Amino acid sequence: MFQNHLRYFEYHSKLLQGYPLSGGDKRVIATLLPEDFDEKQAYPCIWFLGGFGSNGREMLNDQGPFKSSFAQMLHSYQRQRIIPQFIAVFPDGCSKLGGSQYINSAANGPFMDHLCDELVPFIESKLPTLSSSRGRVITGHSSGGYGALMVSLLRPGVFGSAIVSAADSAFECTFLPMWLQASIQLQKHNGVDGFLEHFQQMKDKGKISSDLFHTNMLLAMSACYSPKLNNHSAHCELPIDLHSLQVNEEIWTLWMNLDPVIAVKAHSKNLKSMDYLHLDCGKADEYGAQFGHRRISDVLKQNDVKHMTSEFNGTHRSTSYRYQQRFEQFGQFVDSVKLF
Repeated sequence: MFQNHLRYFEYHSKLLQGYPLSGGDKRVIATLLPEDFDEKQAYPCIWFLGGFGSNGREMLNDQGPFKSSFAQMLHSYQRQRIIPQFIAVFPDGCSKLGGSQYINSAANGPFMDHLCDELVPFIESKLPTLSSSRGRVITGHSSGGYGALMVSLLRPGVFGSAIVSAADSAFECTFLPMWLQASIQLQKHNGVDGFLEHFQQMKDKGKISSDLFHTNMLLAMSACYSPKLNNHSAHCELPIDLHSLQVNEEIWTLWMNLDPVIAVKAHSKNLKSMDYLHLDCGKADEYGAQFGHRRISDVLKQNDVKHMTSEFNGTHRSTSYRYQQRFEQFGQFVDSVKLF
């Protein structure tokens, strides 16, 4: 049904070459065109950043006869005029360990620069788009929400609007508690290298225990927030001592500097030029993103940054249905100011 609307582009990144954990410089970018696509018309682009372990393309997978796919949902929103016709773009933000958080890292590579300086102009050279910040929207959930917010903070002027879902934030709530079970797993497998060897040899990673999944995720986060080359195979420093579980304050400070709650304090002025900023999260988010969003909103209010927040009766998972409410609110804004 969607074959005429799906286009895939292969891109060989110069920026991601030579980094030990980048996962390779060849990237496939998926795009979804509007149902009534017209080559002669210029469309806004909504960039969807996948969560941890997402290469973007799986967001468009067919869900079978009894479920609506994400592509069907997006076309439905446009058909109902919830949101104007747009081109959806799904970049690949995966690293070798699972996720880049869409930020620059000495171990993973400069994924934020890759997105902003390589992929945005590349896609706009291939498809008829509104090639300005006002015509670009960035959105994502979890790690993708983190990426959407951090790109907006650190690369102002690339995207004019951001819709942020359950962004990793308030790291002492989100990540620090996970290190207890992670330290047990790492000691069980004789350290970081032993754990990664065990993890990478597992055939079906989709059915692993939460302890194994979160341990690998924390190593991936360490490669993002506290990278160190020529160390163990995760190329990172851990923010805790595996023997005592004591926090290494020097390394933890590196993490906290990239916590959106802290980063927004330093860079809130970069958000003032944005057309639209929306933070959405479940009230029962088990990773504590709701607390991070509330803190971020407090800082934005203190700095007179226009934004909106919303919370719903839900957790961290199975929240794709929330895009309808998010797009309804964004569509009303688009209509009110004639953004596109």
